[in-house]
Amino acid sequence: MTLLSLLLQVAAATMLLLFAVKTVQKGIQANAGIALRRGFSGPTNRMKSAAVGTLSAMLLQSSAAVALLTASFVSMGAVNFSAALSTVLGADFGSALIVLALSFQLDWLLPTCLAVGGWLYLKSTGRQSRKIGQALLGVGLILLSLQLLSEAFEPIRSSSHWPSVVAYMEEDLLTAFLLGAALAFVIHSSVATILMCVALAEVGAITLPIGLALTLGANLGSSLIPVWLTRDNAMASRRVIISNFVLRGTAATLAFLTLDWLWLFISVQFESAGQTLIATHVAFNALLLLTLPFIGRLEPLLLVFMPDPTIAEDPIAQWHLESCLVPSVGQTPGLALANIRREIMRMSQLVNTMARPALTLYQHPSSTEHTRVRQNNKTLNSALATIRQYSANLPYEDMSKQERYELRELLDTAIDLVAAGGIITTKLGVFAEKVQAQHIHFSDDGWNELAELNRKVMENMTLAFGALAADDTTLARTVVEAENGIHDFQRRSRKHHFERLRNGEGDSFDSSDIHLETLYAFKELNTKITEIVYPILSRNGHLLDNRLVMNTQS
Repeated sequence: MTLLSLLLQVAAATMLLLFAVKTVQKGIQANAGIALRRGFSGPTNRMKSAAVGTLSAMLLQSSAAVALLTASFVSMGAVNFSAALSTVLGADFGSALIVLALSFQLDWLLPTCLAVGGWLYLKSTGRQSRKIGQALLGVGLILLSLQLLSEAFEPIRSSSHWPSVVAYMEEDLLTAFLLGAALAFVIHSSVATILMCVALAEVGAITLPIGLALTLGANLGSSLIPVWLTRDNAMASRRVIISNFVLRGTAATLAFLTLDWLWLFISVQFESAGQTLIATHVAFNALLLLTLPFIGRLEPLLLVFMPDPTIAEDPIAQWHLESCLVPSVGQTPGLALANIRREIMRMSQLVNTMARPALTLYQHPSSTEHTRVRQNNKTLNSALATIRQYSANLPYEDMSKQERYELRELLDTAIDLVAAGGIITTKLGVFAEKVQAQHIHFSDDGWNELAELNRKVMENMTLAFGALAADDTTLARTVVEAENGIHDFQRRSRKHHFERLRNGEGDSFDSSDIHLETLYAFKELNTKITEIVYPILSRNGHLLDNRLVMNTQS
């Protein structure tokens, strides 16, 4: 077999593996992703948080996705440091369990997943059934890709050059360690990286010490993925991600430094090198969970090195101290677009800050909070005007087609953010003032419905801003798929409200207009937030006109 043919087969099997992992993630996330995210902000016990992270990673097939979602909840103040870090550590363990599950030799599982999954995906008319079929197809494709990897790696053993490569890495295991970290980071999947290492070990293409070094390096590299993806996030969320990197990175490095002793100890425990690598990977991430009782001590230390940004003493002036638009780079399209993206993330944080107390003001009036919301809305409008002027000064004729398209996307996103801020200020804010001025009281059922709708919209807003920050297609799809559920809830609440009116409930009569207008305002707000992720989906072929692609891309 020629070198070119070998590389082509390895590349094809690797791409199939990555595609299969994504396929499973998309199929499961559509069914369970939203429900699981409700658990992120709920548990405060560290063990419960770790369990949520473990289950989420196993279902979503990605510890990095769980880390990003958790970081988003930290940014909005819904999860504290200890619970968030526990969730991320649990997600790492869940990712390791995925590798363990996929390593079982179940010959019947591959054809069963492909047959049942394919039938559900192609023949079923129900959306949920098709998503389950998609997930089963993904599992089948993962198993198939592992077979193809093993077959592709088989000729490597007989290669005249490979023994020298193996000999070099055995003499310099640091190279293997760094290679494992680089592979996990570049392909953005520790699951795929570990499975590739296992496939190499099973066919005898690499020795056990090299496999262990690659595995430990992959753990280091996978902890770097969320660090990179959250580099522009709020400092509170970055502290969680950095803490996970410090813990896993330190543990992986220490384990590597003791590798000479480690591999001699574990090599006699398992029948094959592949089983040894998988057991090591699972044990490594399980042992990290032993740090749960002590992780709270990390936050004060990180606050010294990563303090929160200093804000003005005036609470109204928190988010408009400084624009991210730097005029000096206005003639350089690439840097200018980067600055506009940063300014839009500042605007999204403004919207989040405005929306958070919107419903609370109905029952707990605060003139300071009302003033802050109005001031932030002025800042939003000012930011949009500045972005427009900044964009007008760019050398449009010197920009590439891609840069012009991106500029239009950014302007549309800025407009949607301003529209969302307008809904919060001129509708929800005005309604809150009206409730207090007219002493309007809601029925218990009516208020609970408004509170639940508010929670759903805020949850979707967090996901939308997370998708915007990470340019994440999976998160963007989740935001759009949640929109129908929010609209259905709004319609049901309106129906229940009319039923309460027919039953003659006095509070429902008093609050009828405000209740219905608030429902509609939250629906409008969610629509504007959802529109923010449309460019991400359109750019990656997941949107057809104004609808999600269901037949070929879902």
